[in-house]
Amino acid sequence: MQINPRLALAARDLGASALRTFLSVTLPLSIPGIAVGAFLTIVLCIGDYVTPQILGGMRAIVLPQTVMMQIQKHLDLPMASAMSLVLTVVMALAYLALYRFLRTEEPGR
Repeated sequence: MQINPRLALAARDLGASALRTFLSVTLPLSIPGIAVGAFLTIVLCIGDYVTPQILGGMRAIVLPQTVMMQIQKHLDLPMASAMSLVLTVVMALAYLALYRFLRTEEPGR
C-alpha cells in the first residue's frame, strides 16, 4: 500500500514545511510498515543460528546457538526446553504487541 502523495501536497498547501510534512503526514502513515519490517528483522535474527556460528564461531553466541549447545554438548534437555520456551514467549509477546498496534477497526463494528 502506498501513501497517497496528495496528502503531502495538501499539507504543503496548508503551509507545512517539508520537515513538518514528513513528521506529521509521511512518518505516521509509514509506522505500520516500519513496525512490520522491524518485527521480520527480529524474527530472522532470533531464528538464525547457523550464520553466526559459521561467521563468528563460538566467540559470539546467540540464544538459538545456546539452546543447541544445551542439547548437543551438555545433554541438558530441561534447560534447552526452558530457554526455547522463553524465546517462544518473547516472540509471541512481540507478535501480540505488533498485532494490537497494527489492528484496525473494521467498518460497522
